[in-house]
Amino acid sequence: MKILISAYACEPGRGSEPGVGWNAALQAARRHDVWLLTRSGNRAAIESGLRILPDGARIRVCPVADPRSGCLVPAGRSGKWIDYGRWQVAALDTAEELHRTVGFDLIHHVTFASWRVPTRLYELPVPVIWGPLGGGSGVPRGFGSVLGFQGRFSESFREASQYVSRRLPGVGRCARKCRLVLAANGVTRDFLSPLCESPPPVLCEMGVEIADFPERSPRPAHGGPLRIFWSGVFEPRKALPLLLGALTHPEAPDCTLDIAGDGPERERWRRAAARMNVEGRVRFHGRLVRHEALRLLEAADVFVFTSLRETTGWVLVEAMAAACPVVALDWSGTPDVLPAEAGIRIRPESPAQVRDGLARALARLSADPDLRVAMGKAGRAHVARNLTWDRYGAEMDRYYREFGGAR
Repeated sequence: MKILISAYACEPGRGSEPGVGWNAALQAARRHDVWLLTRSGNRAAIESGLRILPDGARIRVCPVADPRSGCLVPAGRSGKWIDYGRWQVAALDTAEELHRTVGFDLIHHVTFASWRVPTRLYELPVPVIWGPLGGGSGVPRGFGSVLGFQGRFSESFREASQYVSRRLPGVGRCARKCRLVLAANGVTRDFLSPLCESPPPVLCEMGVEIADFPERSPRPAHGGPLRIFWSGVFEPRKALPLLLGALTHPEAPDCTLDIAGDGPERERWRRAAARMNVEGRVRFHGRLVRHEALRLLEAADVFVFTSLRETTGWVLVEAMAAACPVVALDWSGTPDVLPAEAGIRIRPESPAQVRDGLARALARLSADPDLRVAMGKAGRAHVARNLTWDRYGAEMDRYYREFGGAR
């Protein structure tokens, strides 16, 4: 089949949205001829990555000029979404011209994996798949103290934006006109269902290469402090202070905490660690290159994922792939990827209750090395069965063959 992949964010060797766009294109090219619509700024990195891949010849890069050039666009998140909306208009023009020459069998819009700014590609006489999409969840009520002022403002603005955006005619029109809408998790499926003719199927928007995570030998009880690893962007919704507070709980085990990442909350979180008097057990490593972060993950006894809002959580899936047991919040997209046998999930009812739950979960894992090994093995097996890029590619190919062809 001739498939047009639309991936505004797309870059080899990256996680999050750029990694989703890149790997979705690679998986499609294993079975089909692919034309890749993406930002012109991504072109050099993509073409460099394609030169070393056997399926690269089946991907033709079709850059669409970044609309920000020469435009007075605000910086930050607002500017990002304005740029993306303008890019969508330019992408439609490029796709229309390509279709006249190529004659596509199917269009798949991959990134951004959000419903807020819908693709315009459904206007072409070609079946369109939109997604998998995230963005249907919010932070739980009562966690404003964890978010801080800026975080409370940001999440309140986002919640209002969600309410308005879902009622805009363009979002509903896109959901109805696309041949298939996919949701990345159950929360987003429920959120989008009223806009679609039928509830969107759920498919995780990401995967891993399980071979990148050699199976580690069962770690014997080392007799030292429990080694905890946390990784993520330092932004309010990632909620690291919940874990810092758990370390002060009377039931918390003897432990050390390695923290990888950086971002706007860096100073506030460092001050929180000092105020809670846990500095001696906590090490802020800053932003690490991938192999350095994986080395910390390999050495960890447990990975803790405190995000209050997440479509999936790339690092959560990588921790399971590395056979590391996980403690996470039972919220947003986490329940869709973390089975009960691979970790401990804590329902977020209040900050104090979460801190208590984290401390007790860590104490339980500290006292039971065999449980840590069993959870690690179960997580790795779950990823190998359900959360690899090969599995994503096979599932998407099934949808391509079912929905591709004449409208």
